[in-house]
Parts: sequence; C-alpha cells; structure tokens
Amino acid sequence: MQKNIPKNFYRPEIDGLRAFAVIAVIINHFNFTLFPSGYLGVDIFFVISGYVITASISSKKQRKGFFGFISDFYSRRIKRLIPALIFYVVSISLLVCFLVPENEIILRTGVSSLFGLSNFYLLKHSTDYFAQTTALNPFTHTWSLGVEEQFYFIFPILLWISGFSKGEKNSKKIFLFITFLISIISLIIFFYLYRQNLSTAYFLMPTRFWELSAGSIAFLLTKNISKKYIKIPKITNFILLLSLLIVISFPKEMGLIATITIVLITILLLIFIEKNSFTYKILTSKVALFIGSISYSLYLWHWGVLSLSKWIGINNTFINNIFLLITISLVSIISYFLVENTFRYKKLKSLNSLFIGIFSIIFSALFILFPLKKFVKYSGQNLRDITSKKDLLTSKNKDKECFKSNYADIKWTECISKEGNRESIIIMTGDSMSSSMRPLANEFLTKDNFDIIEFSSSGTLSPAIPFVPRKQNINKYAQKIRSQKAYLNESIKYIKEKNYKNKFIWIFNDMNFYFYGREWQKKEVIFLNEDQSKISPDLAFKNWIISLEKLIKKGSTNNIKIIYFGSLPSIQLGYEVVCAKNSQSNFERINNMCKDDVIKRRSSLQGKYMNENLEDKIKNLEIKYKNFKYIDTASTFCEDLKNCEIYEKGKLYMADSVHISQRKAIDLYPILKSIIYSSNNP
Repeated sequence: MQKNIPKNFYRPEIDGLRAFAVIAVIINHFNFTLFPSGYLGVDIFFVISGYVITASISSKKQRKGFFGFISDFYSRRIKRLIPALIFYVVSISLLVCFLVPENEIILRTGVSSLFGLSNFYLLKHSTDYFAQTTALNPFTHTWSLGVEEQFYFIFPILLWISGFSKGEKNSKKIFLFITFLISIISLIIFFYLYRQNLSTAYFLMPTRFWELSAGSIAFLLTKNISKKYIKIPKITNFILLLSLLIVISFPKEMGLIATITIVLITILLLIFIEKNSFTYKILTSKVALFIGSISYSLYLWHWGVLSLSKWIGINNTFINNIFLLITISLVSIISYFLVENTFRYKKLKSLNSLFIGIFSIIFSALFILFPLKKFVKYSGQNLRDITSKKDLLTSKNKDKECFKSNYADIKWTECISKEGNRESIIIMTGDSMSSSMRPLANEFLTKDNFDIIEFSSSGTLSPAIPFVPRKQNINKYAQKIRSQKAYLNESIKYIKEKNYKNKFIWIFNDMNFYFYGREWQKKEVIFLNEDQSKISPDLAFKNWIISLEKLIKKGSTNNIKIIYFGSLPSIQLGYEVVCAKNSQSNFERINNMCKDDVIKRRSSLQGKYMNENLEDKIKNLEIKYKNFKYIDTASTFCEDLKNCEIYEKGKLYMADSVHISQRKAIDLYPILKSIIYSSNNP
C-alpha cells in the first residue's frame, strides 16, 4: 500500500488500480454476495507494493553503507505507514473500551498490529478470516499490514546482497534470480497449505512473499521489456481490467485459482498498460486518483467502522449502509490529510524518523494496555452476569441436601433426600452441556422431589469413546474418558443398590464439537481405537452408537429410562456477546445478524454417516428401544432451519456460543416433565 515513488517514476494509473482494489475490498465487506472474492483487492495491493518499493529503490542508487541504506529504507516505511496506523488503532481502541464488553482479544490484536504482528496473533487464536466473527474485531484486517511489514524485513536484505540497491553490474539479474527462486518456493507452500490449513496460508508472510515479490519482478520486467518490440492491442488493457472484475466475482470456493489469477492480471496491467488507452483514462480519472490516494486510510477505517456498527446494533439496511459509507469516507479523508500527509512529507533525518517511529509505537501500545484499558470501561451490564452457565445443583426443597460424594473413587455431585426417600432419581452425564443444564435439574429437585447425581467432564463424550482434541495431552484425555466410563458404571450400581423406583439417565453432548461442526471439519478431533491407533470419524461414530446401544440395553435390564438431548443450535463464536449486548440496549433494535445469520440449527444437517443424518441415527434408536427417548432440543429454538431465535424480549437463550442459558434451561422443564411422566404412565 505504498506510494513513495519519485516523481519521474510516478505512474498515476497505479493509484487507479489502488482505487479498484480498495473498492473491491469495501464492497466485499459490506456485502460479500456482490463480489464474493472482493477480498482479493488485498492481493492487488500486495503486488502494487512490491512494484512501487522496487521502483523507489531503483531510482535511488545507494552510495552509503548497509546501515545507511537500511535506516533510509525503514525511515520511509515508518513515515508512510505508522502515523495513520497509530491514529487508527488508538482511536478505535478508545471506542472499543466504551462499546465492547470482554474486549481483551480485540485490544491485543490492535497492539500487535502496531508491531506488525497481528497476523501471528490472529493465527494463534485460530481466527478464520472467512468466518463471520472476524467482523467483530475491528483490527482483523491489519493482518495484511503485518505481512507487508514482515516482507520489508527480508526485502532490503535481498536488495543489498544482490547489489541491486547499489546499482552494481549484473545486480538486476542476480536480484531477479534470487527473488524468482524464493517466490516459486513461497507459491508452492501457499498452494499446499491453502488446501491443508487455510488460515496459515492466508495469514503468514512466507506464503504471501510470492505476491509481493511478483510486483517487484513486474517492475524489472517493465524496465527490460521494450514495448517497441512487444505490441499488444489497447483493447487488451481493457480486457485485463474487466478480467479483474470477473475474478472478484468468483465464488469463495475458487479462492486458490482466483488468487493466482488476480496476481497474474495485476502483473500484466502493470507491465503493459498503455498511456492514452481507454483503460488508462479510466484509471487516471479524478475520482479514481482521489480514491487511490486515500486508499490506505480507506482500507484502515472501513473495517473499523463496519465492525463497531455491529457492536452498537446498526442493521444492514440501505439507509444505514449509506450512513456508514459517508462515515468511512469522512474519517478516511481526515486521516489522509491531517495524519498521512502531515507526517509523510516531514523532512527528518533517517535516524530521527526511526527513533520517533519506534518510540511512538511503544508509547501507543503501553497507553492502550494500561491507562486506556484500566480507566475507560464498558458501561453496560456485565454480560456474563446474565448468561453465566456456571450454576450449581441447588434445591429450595428443604428435604434435599447437595454435596460432593466419593463412590468407588469417582467424585460426583449428589442431591438426595435427607429422609431417605428413594422414589425417583436422575443420573446426569455428558460434557459441559450437562453442567449447563443444572438449572433444569434444580427444577426437578425442587418441584418434583427427584434425587440427582451429576458428573460432567468438559470435552468428553458420553458414553465415552477414545479420542483427543488436537494439541491436547493424550494421557490427560485418556484419564477423562476412563472417569466418564467409570461414572456411568458406578452410578448405575449405586441407584440399583438404593432401590429407586423411577430411574433416569440424561445424556448431554455437544455433538457439533465431535462429529458435525467446525472442529470436526478442521480435523481438530482425533478419534482413537482402544489400542490408541487413529480411526476415521465415521468409524468413531459407529463405535459411539454401539456404546450408546449397550448403555440403553443395560438401562433396560435395570429398568432405567435413557433420555438423550439433541444438539443445541450453535451461535458462531463471538456473536453471543454482541447479540447479548444488543438485546440489553434495545430489544426492538437488535442487530439482524443475531436473528438468522449467525445461528446454525444443527450443524449435523451437513454431517452424514452411511448416507444418513447423524442426529437422525440417534433418534431412530427410539423405535428399537422402549426405554430410550430422544428430545429435539433445537426445536425449542427453531421453527424450521431458517427461523431460529436466540433471545426473547431481550433475554438471551444461549450462555455462550454453544451452552444454553439458565433461563432457557428452565424453560425446558415443562417439556421434559411431560415426557418423564408420560413414560412412567404408558
């Protein structure tokens, strides 16, 4: 996104290409359906940056030593990039502190962007650029600046080693050879990782090096290719420009092809665009030149404005979008004239620029992390106070007492009658979904005189089968699985010994995590056989169904009714906070994205096992076993696949992206009570 070309090398049509790139990105971020691949405008910026920086170095042959060359190089980069970035990051951070609850990750992303490291930070936190939740972090887009800044740590070294920066003999050929070789390696890695690990391919500089260096190579080719000998029709320029428009219209699924294609087209335009052609006139029109000149500020501010608009509940309507566009334009123009240009043309010695730039970055980062974060607080109600899933088994029934119990070396929570009444009991089992259903269990404790035994193990299926989430300790998970198995066996023995009349097992699992959802699709869950060898998800699901059937049969033998709770709707991670904030502030003005866009009724609809819907595979066990009942929990949220609600009258139904809220758990009481009493009276 540089524009530090000397006047004798200035090509106004490049500003026109910048305008095209930033408009494509902005349209994509407003409505990705218009230009699904509009995000590739960033890739155009990468190519242009490589071209411009090489042109700038070429026009200034260095007679200084290496230190002088490096200090001059970074001095220009700092004056060009850092002031506008600091202005943006500090301003947005201030607003984030006011408007966004639980803003730790957002602020740290902003701080990391000041040091050119936000791409690493986002990758570390497993950010998926194409997921909707990226729109909630106003600093997500700074990943591209991180890539550029990291490129600038390698590029000047290549320029110096090859002798290109000093104008040495044959230095262009040496530089071209080295750059081309590294670019080929970078492209191969990008191609491989794009299919294996998209986030890594997307965010890291080594996988983007080939795009930036492509611009550098384009400049060298422009200097060496004589247009006297290579004549192309002027209409070809227009076809190339039109091709850019076609490529950004490609569906996201064609991202790999679209990325490579758009880089090639940009290279061809930079090399062959003809002055006085129709394409040249379009790209050098006053509007295109102005938009291109403020493209850096536009790129910075458009995302921040869009992101914060979601936090304050501005819905995606035509009028609202016009307002947002005007806001983006105004703050970008202010940033360009008062910040970018003011500092960019300051005449300072290289070392002074470096010192001031580094000091400003460190000071801004410390300001955000300490005084700003400490003294500027979100004024709304603490969302976790409303949506907390951390509840305990408690009973208002004076006949009940709840305590931690050890039974056969298994620690579980036990709520039983003080008087020794052994009429009805519920065994609760599952992962963290089980603990989020404690408010529901409390209703049965208080109102129906049920005893409760509960043991839940976060991230552990029930009935348990061997597996381990990627990057987790396999021995730790093996112990969790053994505990889960032992709990079911021992709790069944316990209620058998106590001679309860009505016996139930409630099973709660977040099947989206294990078999249906994002973790499964990204192969984040590794399934194992009993001998710890890896197995496929299909075989794991088959093994789990077998384990469930064994439990049902065991329950039938011991007169125990099994109730399985189907998967809840899942909110895309991060949106539960913004939706809760919107519902607090004004129920009538809740952001539309909290109604349909971010809610998935059941990810299992995409999950298939033996050509059968996975959730249906569980539900069909009702037909086979009389003591088994499946509850379609999602149906209490969703009328159909496109009409899901996660709130009512300002009250959120979800405690976070996957766990049910206290209120909604209690709302399930009459439904479940009806099922339980009907099963007791066939």
